[in-house]
Amino acid sequence: NPDQSRDEPAEGETWPDSARSFPFGWSASVTGHEVADVMGYDEEQFETGTRSLRIGEGDETFNFVLSQRVPVTPGKTYMLQARAKTNNPELPFSLYTVLGEQRLSSADTPGEDWTTISMLMKVPEDAPEVAELRLWGSGAGDGKLVWIDSVSMCEAQIGQ
Repeated sequence: NPDQSRDEPAEGETWPDSARSFPFGWSASVTGHEVADVMGYDEEQFETGTRSLRIGEGDETFNFVLSQRVPVTPGKTYMLQARAKTNNPELPFSLYTVLGEQRLSSADTPGEDWTTISMLMKVPEDAPEVAELRLWGSGAGDGKLVWIDSVSMCEAQIGQ
């Protein structure tokens, strides 16, 4: 489940200890830095739960990508959403999915206030049953910060 806005496991669910310092189910890659040195929870800037993920610690700029593999059903349409904000709206940022050879991206970008970044994804009938959600940014660090909260993906109810 890509919804990482929860602070506690659901009933019957267990999380590893690593989920206390980084969102469970997600992986991260950062150019030139250890993830833990430039990303961490922020308990002051958040919209849901009790924290958000803050990206941009340190004195040097870097690129980052957060990713999570999620099951999808061919033929269905999904709504992907994240809430994000930044102290530098010029910072390149994208929510996108990789579905086989196909890459679908949102045109939304975060502002200085919490902004919804969203996209619809129609899974072709012949597509794989796994998509990879990605949140990508370039030039974070050296005082440029991004906060991410409430990432979710659900089946879209179009025309109902």
